[in-house]
Amino acid sequence: MTSPGDCAIVIIEMRERRKMRNAKVLQRKSMTHLVEQVAPGLFAVKSGETGNCYGVSRKNGGFRCSCPWGERHSLSGCSHTVAALRLLAAQEGRAVSVWASEGDARRQHRPIVALGDGLFVTHRGR
Repeated sequence: MTSPGDCAIVIIEMRERRKMRNAKVLQRKSMTHLVEQVAPGLFAVKSGETGNCYGVSRKNGGFRCSCPWGERHSLSGCSHTVAALRLLAAQEGRAVSVWASEGDARRQHRPIVALGDGLFVTHRGR
């Protein structure tokens, strides 16, 4: 028999999986944000949807964000981190794409970065 706590864990996991299936929606949303690199590995991101500002930091090979989603996940795969990664890639003349599974990313035959929260980013030269 399961406890109510077990059900809550399953519901949270289902919500997170559902969100990750929308990798392309997240990628499009990231394109509406304004991003400024304020220091090496530190970005200020203004949401194109709400106007709220969040801090994104690059640490230990991943990204952390101060948004509500990022506060709950150690390595965040939110649209703000994608926006910061897009800025970094653009500085190198590259473009990024976001994928909901490693298999989808591998089919692109491009370098892959595990962003966190089950998201994968590929990058290519322009």
